[in-house]
Amino acid sequence: MGTIDLFHLASMIPDADSDDEGDEAAERSATSAYTEKQKLVARIIYVDIGSRIVGLSLRQHLVEQRPPLYHALGVRIGQVFSQAVVRHIDPGIGMVLALPVSALSGHEDDAQQLQGWVHISNAADDRVEKLEKTFRVGREVAARVTGFSWMDGMLNLTMKKSVVEAPVMGLEDIMPGQIVRAKVVTLGEKGCIVAVAEHVRGLIPPPHYADVKLNNPEKTMTVGKVLKLRVLTVDPQQRRLILSNKKTLINSELPVVYALKQCIAGTIAHGWIAKIQDNGLLISLFGKVMGFAMVSECGIDRENEDIHECFSQGQVVKVRIMETNTERGRIRLSLRTTGPLTPAGKKDGTDVKPASEKKEKKEKKEKKETSGPRLEVGAVVPVQIMSKENGFFVVHTSADAPNGAGSVGYIPQAHLSDHAAIAEQLLEKAPMNFPLEAVVLQHEASKGRYAMSAKRSLVEAALAGKLPRVASEVRPQQFLQGFVRGVEDYGVFVSFLGGFSALAPKGNLSQKPIESVAEMGFFVGQSVRCCVVSVDADKSRVSITLKPNLCMCPDAAFLSSLLADQALLALAKTYPEPSTLPTPPIGAVVSAVVKAFKPDGCAFTLEGGARGFCPKASLDAAGIKPNPGKSIKCVVLDVDAPTSHVVRLIPESSTSLSFFALRSTRHSNRVGQYRCSVQSRRSSRCARGSRRTRPALGL
Repeated sequence: MGTIDLFHLASMIPDADSDDEGDEAAERSATSAYTEKQKLVARIIYVDIGSRIVGLSLRQHLVEQRPPLYHALGVRIGQVFSQAVVRHIDPGIGMVLALPVSALSGHEDDAQQLQGWVHISNAADDRVEKLEKTFRVGREVAARVTGFSWMDGMLNLTMKKSVVEAPVMGLEDIMPGQIVRAKVVTLGEKGCIVAVAEHVRGLIPPPHYADVKLNNPEKTMTVGKVLKLRVLTVDPQQRRLILSNKKTLINSELPVVYALKQCIAGTIAHGWIAKIQDNGLLISLFGKVMGFAMVSECGIDRENEDIHECFSQGQVVKVRIMETNTERGRIRLSLRTTGPLTPAGKKDGTDVKPASEKKEKKEKKEKKETSGPRLEVGAVVPVQIMSKENGFFVVHTSADAPNGAGSVGYIPQAHLSDHAAIAEQLLEKAPMNFPLEAVVLQHEASKGRYAMSAKRSLVEAALAGKLPRVASEVRPQQFLQGFVRGVEDYGVFVSFLGGFSALAPKGNLSQKPIESVAEMGFFVGQSVRCCVVSVDADKSRVSITLKPNLCMCPDAAFLSSLLADQALLALAKTYPEPSTLPTPPIGAVVSAVVKAFKPDGCAFTLEGGARGFCPKASLDAAGIKPNPGKSIKCVVLDVDAPTSHVVRLIPESSTSLSFFALRSTRHSNRVGQYRCSVQSRRSSRCARGSRRTRPALGL
């Protein structure tokens, strides 16, 4: 028997009639849209073998396997909804709120539905004994997002006034350069720890206690004292917040520079000295931006004054941005805030070559190196094998390639297939001129060739436009297909296009703690599916997770690629002669003639000469007694191309076939069957918890 939780119906729970009992009215209202024997398309979310119950969901994001609505709308933790409406009350448990989607999408007539859940403990600052007495369905309230529920597709909310009105709820609400008020918690050797909010704490390093060095900081930083501070750096992913109590920075009215894109030549800003060197000063701005001021730009007499005596570490200085090299991430600063902007090493602007000359020269060099057909990184092109080298194929693009034939590339053994065993056999069996479909991973201009991959997972991701080239093309909670580029003691590097890579730290490789990365068995070239955790576009750094419970493939893509690569290997063994045995597609109904009956099953002959086999258990279940020469209607379950096109069959009249036949009409292969079982195992634990506390609709 299958059950559907009320919170997993296709549409939002309707309002309960105030004249009836809340729970019963809500259940009657929610189930009124459904009738007995009505056919529904649902997703299996758990299987309880003990009670023989299958948990189902009609939620569109689960049925269609796409992110919940709040993900597409860009809802973030800490966001406030001031016009939320109470839609349903579970006495003693919590409330369901309807959130205004028009405020997020910008369309007043937006009919999309967004739901949030408020637990009774988060309904108000004071204890609420009875929700139904304090709140009414239809009442407008203010709520703040505290988390996400991917399974239910709902937002976790709080209605506590102290939290809703708090200026800062998490590190995500804080920006570099922001002025905040914080309470001193403790004072230690490494600095002063302060509380900005209930769950947000920051550190004031000793050099930032004041504009001058404090001999007795405990007199200024007393526990419980509220300080007005300036945010220096904030990193929500690493849970790091650094603040300053320097009055010069707090009272500064100059622009706050905390990103490379804000470093415009001529901008004057405040910074502080991070390091003093013989040739100049390393100066920190806000965020993670740092620049260098050469000794000639420090405003001192180099012959009579020592730079180490003129400046002190942590000193606040006013600087002028002279030049920014975004490619190398370098910023040239000057303590001279007046005068013309001149290139480094020049006292004036005379006899200086244009800044674009080097760039123009570089472009001419690249153009010369890439003369001839030019392939775009990320393009999927047909190629043919030219020669076999030590561990890779040298290939060239076919005549029907986007920019013509003749471009030379190479495909390493690990990139011939998503499966290592098949990749090894392809390298051994594939003959010259054998055709492949490959995606261009990188252009090696200096060697005049392209690095390519024939991995089906990467090819399909490239065709769908889901292979990133730079950090700015990815976003948190996005799923990506890639391959292992390197395995280190601290994590695994996963690569995509153009040499762009992301790091999966050691703690993001497994659900359980591991002692070393080696025990996970990752190898260079392995196909992986990852989920983006954080993105730092300025530094081109992306953090990902490879935990199986988070990155499990929902559409059985690896299984599909296995079947396709097996067929490709079978073709490579007979190339250029095509196979003479036509095989039916998986799910097709065919007429099979009994050839021989064996103890474990029956051998059949199909039209065209292909061989088939049906297990004895399937024949017994269908009540069929095969006799040599008898024709039986069967359904194709599988085709084993590498072993002479042996086809696995099952009688069409078998009662166990009904579900498969229904699925096969909607899918061209067995991927759909596998998808349900994967989703079932993946979601059972989470769904069981919600099933115990919420009423269910039995089907």
